[in-house]
Amino acid sequence: MILLAIGTRSLLEFDPSAIDLVWLTALSLISLGFGALRSASTVIERRGGQFIQRYRWTTFALMIASLVVCAGLGLLAQRFGMHEEARPLTFTIGIGLAGEGTITLIRAARKGAPVPWSSKGATPSEPDGRS
Repeated sequence: MILLAIGTRSLLEFDPSAIDLVWLTALSLISLGFGALRSASTVIERRGGQFIQRYRWTTFALMIASLVVCAGLGLLAQRFGMHEEARPLTFTIGIGLAGEGTITLIRAARKGAPVPWSSKGATPSEPDGRS
């Protein structure tokens, strides 16, 4: 979320054109999609009473693929009129990580992990949700 906030601040300091906004939207959707794919490629399992997320080799391959694809599309976007200032790296990385985190949180909740919105979350007698 910090990277997303820094990237958003950079964007607010720049007055993007319509072309910038179209490319930024497309690049953001692609980053979000890669984040969701990375999350789907992980393993969420319970070990010693705790839920953990484990990356697999496909997760790392998707991480590299997302960097290559987004860099390539970013160069293409600049060639077709997007200003470099309208494409802060912190923003697109933040979008991808937000997508990954959101899908991971949903997957963990489906496996029974305590999440903020579940009835299995922390109770007043157990502030950290441990039993």
